[in-house]
Amino acid sequence: MGAIPDFVRTRFAHLAGRFQLPGGPRDQHWIPQSGGADSAALAIVMTALFPDVPFQLIFTDTAADEQGCYETLDKVEQFTGRKIIRIKAERDLFQLIEDWGGFLPGPNSRYCTKQLKTLPFERFMKEARQGDELIHAYIGIRADEATRLAFTSPVIETHLPFIDLDLRRGDIMRVLEESIGVPAYYRRRSRSGCETCFFQRRTELIGLMLERPEGFNRGMQCEKVPVRFVQRHTPATPLWEEAKIGANWVTFPLPSDLDAGEGEVVEMRGRKPRNDSLSLFTEGARTTLFAAYELFWHPATGVWWQRFVSYSRELASLKKQLDNHWVHRLLTSEAHGLTQDEMANECRLVIACIDLPADQVDTSKLKALPGENLYTWSEGESYQQIRHLTGWATRSLHAEGLRQEIAQYERYRDRPWTWGYEQLESSEKALSNITGPTGEVLHLSRYVPVVKEEGELEVDERHIACPMCTLGL
Repeated sequence: MGAIPDFVRTRFAHLAGRFQLPGGPRDQHWIPQSGGADSAALAIVMTALFPDVPFQLIFTDTAADEQGCYETLDKVEQFTGRKIIRIKAERDLFQLIEDWGGFLPGPNSRYCTKQLKTLPFERFMKEARQGDELIHAYIGIRADEATRLAFTSPVIETHLPFIDLDLRRGDIMRVLEESIGVPAYYRRRSRSGCETCFFQRRTELIGLMLERPEGFNRGMQCEKVPVRFVQRHTPATPLWEEAKIGANWVTFPLPSDLDAGEGEVVEMRGRKPRNDSLSLFTEGARTTLFAAYELFWHPATGVWWQRFVSYSRELASLKKQLDNHWVHRLLTSEAHGLTQDEMANECRLVIACIDLPADQVDTSKLKALPGENLYTWSEGESYQQIRHLTGWATRSLHAEGLRQEIAQYERYRDRPWTWGYEQLESSEKALSNITGPTGEVLHLSRYVPVVKEEGELEVDERHIACPMCTLGL
């Protein structure tokens, strides 16, 4: 069993009196696990505060949960010294989808929750109950989550220790930092659950594609998309591959206002979009897409990490995505090894308006014709189209990054003995190797999301998965 974190012992020990364990001596005490931060921290706190109580940990497995969830479960077992009971339905998620004729679960048809979470859990608990014993389940809803709902079940009584103890997000993250670590998947998604969960935002699905391509591809194989869309949504060739350079040598372009202070107005480069509701219809041989990426930047070191974030056909929609993404970044800054203040200071969001070749790129929403089957995880777009548009936007931005590097080192053209000349020469050679089409970046600028005061940060409730999925069952 791992050592109890000093933070738990010194900060929480005196709080034990504020939460009295319910029930009698024969009652059962269960702590459901999801592989997420809150349920993991709850298991650590409760077993530390009540070491003599025979808590039992349980996880309902869909066989399709985020890989990092399974890793977190293993760490909880090792740290607490308590085995997690893992139960499964007879059919996993992907077998269940086959049983439904390929019809994918969605917000209005959550058959996956009932078949893979609710029913297996209730069956198990009915068998675990003996005589007149009561079953108590402890759920990791924090004191700063007033709108989050706990699941209900006729066979258990639900309790919320974090609310009684007034433990909040910062407390939970500190517990994890000093014990098993913050789950790394919070770098790209806001909740635990299935890798292909239909509640994920586009920003999260793009993160899955970039960091867990095997999981993304598995989800793509489940979708049923007419051939006419499949033929249009071909993947873009990565620029580094065509330029014959290493993937780690391509870079996103830097906006001129990257290091501007708050409130500073910097002239934006390129042509500006007309307004936030600019419609993106194909005009001639071109079509326009708004794309966003993030640069982690420090004045002493420059850009030290970068990643594509999302895209949209409309600027206003992309800004809303970035506002949600920004909240997620602040709430999970520890997953990057940063404090909230460091995240706020070092993460830079950039929006680009890209003109793309219309004969190569399809930005239109998916809509089935009469008689066609169209089953996708996200309404109006498929995983294949997400890969298609992300690839084309990234390819175009990397080409602009090369052009920017050439302009940056142009002053070394007459000094062939310098390092700058070598950079100029290699960038020009890489750009000359590109023979396929790329998009043109019309506009590039930093985006500063609306800053909320501490305590006001919250996730978009419409994108929170159902309680049975996120609370551990």
